[in-house]
Amino acid sequence: APSGLGRMRRVLPRPLCRAVWRPFSGVSEGAVGRDVSLSESLISGSSLGEYGADAGKFMEIKEAATASLFPRGLPEDSMGYLTRSDGRLALMVRSPALQVIQALRAVSDKEGGAAGESEAAELPPYHVLTSDFRGVGKSLSLAHAVHWARDQGWVVLFVTDSLEFVQGGHWVQPSPYVEGMFDQPQVAHAVLEEFHAIHGEAVASLPVQTDEAKAHFSSATTLGELMQAGLADQDAASQAVADLRLELGAQTDLPFLLAIDNVDLLYRNTEYHHDMRKLDPAEMTLLHGLRDLSKDGELIPGREIQNGRLVVATTRRYQNVPEDKRLSTDQACHVDVEPFSMEELKQLVAYCTHEGLIEPKPDAEVNLCRVQSQSIPKLVMERLVLG
Repeated sequence: APSGLGRMRRVLPRPLCRAVWRPFSGVSEGAVGRDVSLSESLISGSSLGEYGADAGKFMEIKEAATASLFPRGLPEDSMGYLTRSDGRLALMVRSPALQVIQALRAVSDKEGGAAGESEAAELPPYHVLTSDFRGVGKSLSLAHAVHWARDQGWVVLFVTDSLEFVQGGHWVQPSPYVEGMFDQPQVAHAVLEEFHAIHGEAVASLPVQTDEAKAHFSSATTLGELMQAGLADQDAASQAVADLRLELGAQTDLPFLLAIDNVDLLYRNTEYHHDMRKLDPAEMTLLHGLRDLSKDGELIPGREIQNGRLVVATTRRYQNVPEDKRLSTDQACHVDVEPFSMEELKQLVAYCTHEGLIEPKPDAEVNLCRVQSQSIPKLVMERLVLG
């Protein structure tokens, strides 16, 4: 489900076994005779892994669903937390994703009456997935929430890795729309292509409402026409994405999720130059168009989402960031993503053993893995499964 935004790989994680799975039975064709009751304790009863009872269990994402909801695949860093069997993915349902899904459900329930309206009103301005550790699964928790939202009919603009926005584009050029701003034609066009492929039909008939879009694309009266303007001309793509973001936040017909991974990178120095000087993120149309937060962590006036939610995840990849480039998230509801608990680690071992991914492990070996990996999910998978 990304939106063209990030370093996603269409190639899914390497297969760890070759059994053919049946949806949610927990029993593969190569696992006949295994304990079905054990399977029920390991496999989520919900195809979306969305309830508290699913925590610590594994949800299955069919290959077709992954391809349609996440055309570019899942984040590369997710490879440590996913197992694959014959094209299907298994993902442990963890508390951080459930907390975000609960917040999104409260927004969806607003239409259901006073109870949903009250719960949504009590939510902080936005949610941020954060951690003191790398490799614990912030990106995957965010992707899980995106998976839920898209399945439930939300429109999602998913920035899968903000790093691509501050480096890695082919070139930048002055904006033809706003003096002093700079565009990233290829990066923005890829964003627009993917969003259009996933949500284009759903939003095509929504009317253009914002003054910004009307000024930049005067002939566009619907979001479908706005998207087509950017798709037909790469030079228009950056502004089209920025204006599309505002339009999605202004409309109320469809719930809208803006999900941004590695959000703090949108505020650090870019690697782009023009006229022998490095460009600031505030000068980049695409970055500026997706920065809903001030550096103090407050929502910027005029960028409110009328029917939906902003959910972001921070990164630990770049710690040597100047103070004036750091993003504060003090105003957010912080969702801490922790290393595996002992119970989660045991569930992982039981699941991998049950599916024939690993040989049964004695407790001493499991404890050694826990100590050596510090229960960091990615390291656990590397030591336990990939060996």
